[in-house]
Amino acid sequence: EKSAGVEAFLVGHPEISREYLEKLAGLEVEKVNMARRTLQKLDNDLTSRRAEMERVGRELAQHRAQRPSETEGMTLAAVEETISRLEEQQTGKLARLGAIAQMLAHHEECLQRIRKVKEQMEMKQKEVDNWAGVAALFGSADGKKFRNIAQSYVLRQLLAGANHYLSRLTDRYRMECPPGGLTILLRDEYQGGVKRPTSTISGGESFLVSLALALGLSSLNRKSLSVDMLFIDEGFGTLDSDYLNTVMEALEKLHQIGGKKVGIISHVEALRERIATQIHVERVNHTLSRVEVVNTMGNM
Repeated sequence: EKSAGVEAFLVGHPEISREYLEKLAGLEVEKVNMARRTLQKLDNDLTSRRAEMERVGRELAQHRAQRPSETEGMTLAAVEETISRLEEQQTGKLARLGAIAQMLAHHEECLQRIRKVKEQMEMKQKEVDNWAGVAALFGSADGKKFRNIAQSYVLRQLLAGANHYLSRLTDRYRMECPPGGLTILLRDEYQGGVKRPTSTISGGESFLVSLALALGLSSLNRKSLSVDMLFIDEGFGTLDSDYLNTVMEALEKLHQIGGKKVGIISHVEALRERIATQIHVERVNHTLSRVEVVNTMGNM
């Protein structure tokens, strides 16, 4: 059967001799496989080369089809002249490109300077804004703004001390001032905390407020300033008996609270019973008065 198959193969492939077939049969299997792989690779390379050749052929045909018709039949001198003209055009364009590049470099340098100037302007503007904020709060040609701020700060301290004493005289009023302002307003606790100016209160209540302010002022002690004595000139005649008792009790406690001495100048008879040490001033004539210190407890 094998012999019949070999004979059939030789008949079908007359280009292969029996000797060559026997030689192939004597080869090792690995060499045969290697030969097959090499042959396959060669076939693949041949196919790729044919495809590349076809592509190049198509591109050549397209290139020939796009060739300018005016170049056909041109002499060598005409071609050289055309080349020279194109080179001159190219040289001009290159020079123009160089000029544009120089302009761009100069433009970029100007932009850098502008950026630096802009950064400096922004820094200066921030500084201006900071000083403008300070000027808005403190600055003015006559220094009025700064004085008002300093005075309002002292006024708040004064009102804090005055309200301390006012709370001992009445539970109706408390004094306030708007932030940064110098206006004293009274908060009326009997009217739901409504605020109104001091000009709207009665004479007796006005005396209480003034007394509280004076006492608050006397409490603003400093190392170089100490208010240890307070004189009250009149004002007691506008107080009813209840307010008068309240005021006198508060004044009698002043010495115990802060060690302050209080002098009262008044013609109200009801005060004589409440003040232990009195200074009586009696007029002798139009140029002479007699002063006498009286202790109502019996010591002269």
